[in-house]
Amino acid sequence: SASPRDWRDRVNAWRRGHRRLQTDVDGSAAPSRNTEYLLYQTIIGLWPDAVPTGNDRDTFVARLQEYLLKVEHEAKVNTSWISPHEPYETALCRFVTDIFKTDRSVAFVNDLHEFASKVAIHGRWNSLSQLVLKICSPGVPDFYQGTAVWNRTLVDPDNRHPIDWPANERMFRELLSECSALRPGSTGENLVSKWFDDGVQAEHNAPHPIRDLLQQLLTNAAEGRIKLYVTGLALQARNRFPDLFTSGDYLPLETTGPFRENVVALARQHGAQVMIVVVPRLTVQVAGFGGPPPIGDLWQETAITLAESICEPGSSFGELFSRRKWSPDTNQDISLSVKDALRDFPLGVWIRADNRSSV
Repeated sequence: SASPRDWRDRVNAWRRGHRRLQTDVDGSAAPSRNTEYLLYQTIIGLWPDAVPTGNDRDTFVARLQEYLLKVEHEAKVNTSWISPHEPYETALCRFVTDIFKTDRSVAFVNDLHEFASKVAIHGRWNSLSQLVLKICSPGVPDFYQGTAVWNRTLVDPDNRHPIDWPANERMFRELLSECSALRPGSTGENLVSKWFDDGVQAEHNAPHPIRDLLQQLLTNAAEGRIKLYVTGLALQARNRFPDLFTSGDYLPLETTGPFRENVVALARQHGAQVMIVVVPRLTVQVAGFGGPPPIGDLWQETAITLAESICEPGSSFGELFSRRKWSPDTNQDISLSVKDALRDFPLGVWIRADNRSSV
């Protein structure tokens, strides 16, 4: 939906290319037009980072077939659980198989992969934005098993497949080791405490070692470590400041500037504790389709208007993911520039622990 013309052109081309693979069932083409459209949407959302081949391709096709049959059964238009229409279901499954057959699918798969790879870039920023909002908004965040890293699964039964826990744990341990190296003397559960207690650097950008880590996470965002990083730090922040997260007032913040519609900003406040949350949305408009991470100068003069109550004189905020420091200039209009809030990382959680110190 963020690049509708490109999507429309692709879908129309795929429909034309696959028309010969449809089957006439009771005088109508199978699969139906709506189901074929849903198939392309589902493929884009489920498509892996590398083109599936061999057994991986067969598994991918089987997952699509299982999902579409469930959708069709529950829609009760072309078939149903109670009255299955076997000729239609057979035609549907055959269509899904045929569009990925090696002798017919090379051009389709190449075009699909190029488009899906660009969509995935913006999907990752959307996912991370939702993750931060889920953790920082009022309420108790809920996590489905295996979603601490990227998890491309459909509704049940697809989401009941075994999770590769050893791989996830290995990724977590590697990331924990890298973060611990940035905070000497920190290991395991006290990592985030050290992260907070050592204070933040009064620099325009993140401290150099952390900036390098953030760049690695962004460059290799498809790996999933970036989601682990965000999840771990944000949840530890909830533990560190329980009153702020569980009882803090919710304050929606107004945005201004050229990309004011592309930012979600809110504040939480509990006494002297304040948190400002800044995340992007509709990032195609900011960075271009398949473009770079939505950080820094891409935001131009977009800004967030802040209330005086959350920016008292002498207050100082620390950013959770980059460990940057920011002190508002209360002699001017109180605002936070988005290009500064998201200078090194596309998510910003700025916390003031009290009137004098930041995280």
